Amino acid sequence: MFPTHKVVKKTALTGLKNNWPGAIAAAMLFVFLCIIGSLVASLLQFATNLFIANLVLAALTIFVIFPFFLGVLGFFRAIAFEGSAEIKYIFYPFIDTKNYFRALSFSVNFILRLFFVCFAALLPAIITRVLSYNSTYKALGGGVPLWAPGLSVVSVMLGIAGAALSFVVLLRYYAAPFLFVANENLSAKEALKASRKITMGRKADFFFLMISLLGWIALSLLCLPLIFTAPYFFMVYIVHCRFSVAAYNKSIKEI
Repeated sequence: MFPTHKVVKKTALTGLKNNWPGAIAAAMLFVFLCIIGSLVASLLQFATNLFIANLVLAALTIFVIFPFFLGVLGFFRAIAFEGSAEIKYIFYPFIDTKNYFRALSFSVNFILRLFFVCFAALLPAIITRVLSYNSTYKALGGGVPLWAPGLSVVSVMLGIAGAALSFVVLLRYYAAPFLFVANENLSAKEALKASRKITMGRKADFFFLMISLLGWIALSLLCLPLIFTAPYFFMVYIVHCRFSVAAYNKSIKEI
């Protein structure tokens, strides 16, 4: 029987019990890095334009923020598996070229997977939205169909359906970052493939685990509580993934 959400959360708190200072430092360094990235993008948007700002933010996410995120995950994984971890472990992806390019490979593969899944799911909504504009038909040199304005409503409905579909599909990859940092011999593509197998029966459980954390997420919007909630979120994710892998391995042995 898979552990309940209560057990997952209790196990996470137990793991953090003697590791709060390091856990807070690791989680908050990641939070500050995200804030710095957002501030840089905001300043660039003010100084240049939205396209350049988003381009720089995407580059920072792929080349710096996400590899650092993997280092933080590795830190919390060490706490969960070994009982403690040195804070310097969060910089593991940056200590040498091999580690960095391995982390970068996962960053690129993971983010591109997210992008293409979302793009494919939302493509009908995008096309419908474009067809609802009068300018589209004027550019084509034709008249505007009477039904064109009504496509804006259809576009919204397709957008909602596409967002829901992309969310369900992307849930298959929620364990990939954990698997990647847990096994140094695993490539980015292998981690994504393994995640699809391991999460096959766990997606709903992970989703409802996140729902159960909505109160803590809302509290985190006040910023100051992030000092304690951010390490907790990282640890809950690690513990859930650990239980998911154990459950999958057990099911394989029983076949």
